[in-house]
Amino acid sequence: MEGTGSSLFLGIDLSTQGCKAVVLDEESFEILAESRVNFEEDLPHYNTTSGFVRLPEGRVVSPTLMWVEGLELVLKRLSQGGGLPREKFKYIKGVSASGQMHGSVYWSRKAPECLSRLQRGPSPPPSSSPAPQQKKDALVDLMEDAFSFPMSPIWMDTSTTETCRSLENFMGGSDAVSRVTGSRAYERFTVHHIVEARKRDTTKFDSDVFRVSLVSSFVVSLLCGQISPIDWSDASGMNLMDLQTKMWSPEIVKWSGVKHLEELLGDPIAPWTVV
Repeated sequence: MEGTGSSLFLGIDLSTQGCKAVVLDEESFEILAESRVNFEEDLPHYNTTSGFVRLPEGRVVSPTLMWVEGLELVLKRLSQGGGLPREKFKYIKGVSASGQMHGSVYWSRKAPECLSRLQRGPSPPPSSSPAPQQKKDALVDLMEDAFSFPMSPIWMDTSTTETCRSLENFMGGSDAVSRVTGSRAYERFTVHHIVEARKRDTTKFDSDVFRVSLVSSFVVSLLCGQISPIDWSDASGMNLMDLQTKMWSPEIVKWSGVKHLEELLGDPIAPWTVV
């Protein structure tokens, strides 16, 4: 990495157990730097086991802010011992992010303002102040009001069996669901988590949920400072997208009973889209 050299590309993966970052050289595909965070070991204050929390009745969730803090920590480690000095970050020409399938994040109505702070950067201190105040510039502090629900359901959740059977009955059987979405209704798929989240707190959901992201689009949103769309590949694991049209199935949207569900999700996009 001496001098400018070739362009670099950063890959980020947010899995169930942790977060990993890898920097590749454009020409040689050599791994030049990497770092990782183990949620249970490195962020013990979230009290998870292998990055998740088991709740009654089959619910399995992860603290959304743990993912936020993990992302910042993995990038910090990349520049502090991971092999990529901070001054070399300017050579990164592209970033791609992936995440555990099916998990969902519920952005609050305060999310756009919280995300816009990431674009602006840290606020400068007042020109005059009677007493210095501790600045809250950590990513987790900037995003503390960005989510309607503190916990995100993940792929291990098995609490939605009743919702799965309801969808299959509505559509005319498991084969009918499979013809539209590519799979019969399974508990881990995201549309069932969304429906159950609204059932648990309908008032909060209807009044405060601004957008819903998958884990992968959630990471991209943090990197871009604005809510990013869900791509077709991850959308295909939601029991919600029509694989023929690559849009949300009108029938399943109607079945869900979730107001303005298409607006909460945004239109799916091609996986190779640059945002």
